[in-house]
Amino acid sequence: MVITISVLPFFSTYCQVYVTGQVSWAWLALINTSLGYLLYNHALRELTALEMNMVMNLTPVFTAFISWILLRERLGLLQGLGLIVMIVGVILVQRGRKKINSDE
Repeated sequence: MVITISVLPFFSTYCQVYVTGQVSWAWLALINTSLGYLLYNHALRELTALEMNMVMNLTPVFTAFISWILLRERLGLLQGLGLIVMIVGVILVQRGRKKINSDE
């Protein structure tokens, strides 16, 4: 992250990237990447492997929901079906887990 930020001024003069581009890069480096990895590592410490896998599989659902709220994005039929398939898959995995735990 530090390397990315330190290289930004040189890269922007070479490629004629404007200030808004630099701000976007800084935002991506500082907030999205750093915060994302911090939350991911914290979740790895707190959750089991199966729970973490479910969270990762539901990431596109959360992304679509946040983009719908913040960016006013619209989902098409194909995207909606994809989200439903992901949610059903997570539900099936959870049911299988409960069934295995009850058998033991």
